[in-house]
Amino acid sequence: EGGVDTATSTLHWGPWAAEDQWPKTHGSYSLPDGDFGDDFHTFVMEWSKDELITYVDKPENVMLNVKWNGTGHWENGGWDNNPRMKNPWEGRGSNAPFDQKFFMIMNVAVGGTNTYFPDGKGGKPWTNANQHAINAFWQAKD
Repeated sequence: EGGVDTATSTLHWGPWAAEDQWPKTHGSYSLPDGDFGDDFHTFVMEWSKDELITYVDKPENVMLNVKWNGTGHWENGGWDNNPRMKNPWEGRGSNAPFDQKFFMIMNVAVGGTNTYFPDGKGGKPWTNANQHAINAFWQAKD
């Protein structure tokens, strides 16, 4: 995963925020040449009862493809082995909780120290452990 030549797509899910399993549904696409600032691009999300796909410009440029193929998110999250937790999606399809209407958040993210932007990739001028990361970002602006 890189910098200005890479777009990522992440599906956040879990029975509550502290159990968000986003690393299991995170993907990226890097342009073969240039960066995303060189031209306009189309970012697509296709969401059906069978799968959720995101891509850039054309279907071959897949960032993320999550198939609802029989195993539900409860099992995919590994919570089925914890007897103290109750499945909030029990009795629903393998696409639960994505089988109902809800709000979609789309954003452009340019920084952070939350591991979404790995250290040592794409010319990132700060590290996730840096307590003054915003200063390092600003000092590297030129």
